Amino acid sequence: MATSISPVALSFEVFIFNILGTDTNLNVHCKSSFEDLGTHVLEREAHFNWTFDIGKGSTVIYECDMSYDNVSGHFTMFDEQRDASRCGDQKCLWKVQQDGMYLYIKAHDAYEKQFPWS
Repeated sequence: MATSISPVALSFEVFIFNILGTDTNLNVHCKSSFEDLGTHVLEREAHFNWTFDIGKGSTVIYECDMSYDNVSGHFTMFDEQRDASRCGDQKCLWKVQQDGMYLYIKAHDAYEKQFPWS
């Protein structure tokens, strides 16, 4: 009798922090191929976060449209193949600043710029 072993799911959490500066709101709309997280307005130093599982047989990718003032961009905030090993303790911490998006890389114990605003 053959048995199949299903992959173990790991829970991940992504945080997006608005570090744009005084009185600057950040508009965020994130989604994956299976889930739309809606639109959120983050005031200064506020954050938005969500939790999801990986390891169920399909690659998880979350993309976000973000904007503030007259600046906007489209960013991949979680790509399972790129980020699962970079995010520490299964938490991806993003700081959104006026010069771009910074991800906390646990192995380097530092935030590193990943994307500029386009």
